[in-house]
Amino acid sequence: MARFEQFSPGEAPALVLQLNDAGEPITVPNAHLLFTAQFEHQGSDLVLTGDDGQTVVVEDYFTAETLPDLISPEGGRLYASVVESLAGPRAPGQYAQAGSPDGRQPIGQVETLEGSATAQRTDGTVVELQVGTPVFQGDVVATGSGSKVAITFIDKTVFSLSEEARMVLDELVYSPGGDDNSMLINLVQGTFVFVAGEVAPSGDMKVQTPVATLGIRGTTVIATILADGTMKASLVADPPGPDGTPGEVGSYGIFLPDASGNLVLAATVTTTGDNYVVTPTSVTGVPTVVATVPKTTSDLASDTDAIATVYQAFSAAQQRLEQIEQESTEEETDENTDDPDQQNDGDDTTGENDTTPGSGLQDSGIEDAGSDSGPAGDLGGDSESDGDSTPGFTLFETDGSTDGEGEPVLVETTPDFEPIIPDVVVDTPPVVVAPVVTNVTQNAPNVSTVNLLPEGAIVDADDDQLNVVDGSLQQTDGPALDTPPVVNNNFLEFDPSEFSDLGIDESVDLEFEFDVEDEDGEVVTQTLTLTVDGVNDAPTEDVEVPDQFLVQGGQVTVNVPLDAFDDLDTNDTLTLSATLENGDPLPAWLQFNVVAGGPGVPDTGQFIIDGTEDNRGGHRIILIGTDGEGEVATQEIEIKIDPVSTGDVQVGERSVFVDVDPRATYLRTSNDPDTVLNPLDVPNLLAEQAYSFDDPDLPPGVTLMPG
Repeated sequence: MARFEQFSPGEAPALVLQLNDAGEPITVPNAHLLFTAQFEHQGSDLVLTGDDGQTVVVEDYFTAETLPDLISPEGGRLYASVVESLAGPRAPGQYAQAGSPDGRQPIGQVETLEGSATAQRTDGTVVELQVGTPVFQGDVVATGSGSKVAITFIDKTVFSLSEEARMVLDELVYSPGGDDNSMLINLVQGTFVFVAGEVAPSGDMKVQTPVATLGIRGTTVIATILADGTMKASLVADPPGPDGTPGEVGSYGIFLPDASGNLVLAATVTTTGDNYVVTPTSVTGVPTVVATVPKTTSDLASDTDAIATVYQAFSAAQQRLEQIEQESTEEETDENTDDPDQQNDGDDTTGENDTTPGSGLQDSGIEDAGSDSGPAGDLGGDSESDGDSTPGFTLFETDGSTDGEGEPVLVETTPDFEPIIPDVVVDTPPVVVAPVVTNVTQNAPNVSTVNLLPEGAIVDADDDQLNVVDGSLQQTDGPALDTPPVVNNNFLEFDPSEFSDLGIDESVDLEFEFDVEDEDGEVVTQTLTLTVDGVNDAPTEDVEVPDQFLVQGGQVTVNVPLDAFDDLDTNDTLTLSATLENGDPLPAWLQFNVVAGGPGVPDTGQFIIDGTEDNRGGHRIILIGTDGEGEVATQEIEIKIDPVSTGDVQVGERSVFVDVDPRATYLRTSNDPDTVLNPLDVPNLLAEQAYSFDDPDLPPGVTLMPG
């Protein structure tokens, strides 16, 4: 049951929820409030206060024998243990300096920090985090607006939190070389990136969210918890090695609870190109939707900043631990060579306890976090100590007296200064997040340019300027190029016209490798997949079909050669056709027969010309080649049919060939028989004493007299 109740005058009424039957989850009607609210333990009640001031009170929550889970209407769940951690104790402490609560040993430390972040201890004390601050089992770590924090744990797992994120450090049990190690982290809201350390491959590492549990076996994962409890998770490459070698891509499992609360494997993630989205869809709190969504360019861009943060923290932790190991080795060497009688003659007499705050645990710098020797400050925070003493340091000074042998007497003193820890400049190598993949068309300009350093493909946590190393481009796959591409100002210049034979739906992939260098000389190898896509090329005239001449009454067969037209597209098929010059169909006396070809083989054709009495004169024919996309090429062919000669009429110096058919005749010069001068009307030619006509071989106005 639920009711609204006003607890103080002037305040908005709060929604009051009551306990259900033992162990039954309680539904909070506002998912956004459930996953973003501030939780408070007030008496026996649980109070949730949203960022808009809305309040929900779960009455007598802390009196339940078994604390119930809280769920959203959609089914997103906050487990009772998480709720209890978020709410803190009944009488919480206040803000405090970083330190060890209840003498417990830390399980990690803050590695990097931008903006503000806090840790709520199990006693309710809220600590403002700084670089080097230790964190403890049971802490609730939260970031402020515009902030980021990264934490290194004792097994070398690194977690980074984006702005306005919260997680609960439920459990970390770690023993180097052990096989019963375990880790449980609860993500409540925000975006997280984690690089698995030594617990994952040697024990049981789980990351719990409101809708699913991730089972980790050694990999790097990005996970986002949205305001309604939906989880979006994806796999990315592990951080690069110290020499810049690209990190490996691991895998993780997505487990969903069944109706009995048992975890069941729903998906195993092994690739980096997709987001796995788990959506709460059931009021019973059992999610039923796991969707695989390919990453968009926007997704890659949003991942870049989160990846850079955790990679930078991972690199900083590595360098810090290497420095600790080196210092530890040097100390052991000094101890082995020192005269035991002189061990108090200097600034360092403690030997095994001489460590610097923020440097990491003694010897290994991280594995001995559970040891009773060495201060909590070895993880970078403050140890429990009296007064203003500096954890991890024991200093001595003389009191002016000497002992029986004349040696100065040294007395322990409390330093009145904080040690100066120099900033460590971390040179983080660039990291390949995604290969460069692009397409060009084969009819693109002769010099097509491809950006080899698109945004988001390579991440450099130092924001260094990146450049393609000169001379590093090598083709690794695809057909050899006649003209190798070149790199100019981080752009690839490429001539795609070599692939002009590609047609529609055809493509060829070219793969390249090249090196990319940052300002500090760190180099990574990037890959480029360049796909050349074919386009349709229009056919062109190739071999000319000659003009044809014949005499009336004859028949001529003209073969159209295979290469009359050319098409660059090898997968295209040309079809042939013919019309008169004006586009009309061919007359009956002129046949054009087509023999169909096939892919890569054009049609062939034949003209069969029947020289009947109806076709004397000149005829212009258009031969047409058409490709599969409707593009055409044409040739013009002239067919001339001469009449049968029945006698010569001498007209001046010219011979007139007279046809028995009185409708027409043709004048030809005796020395230029291929030139038809003009058709004449035979009756008029024979009747008139003179006949004038335009002769292209004679000046205008010349009169030819019949002889």
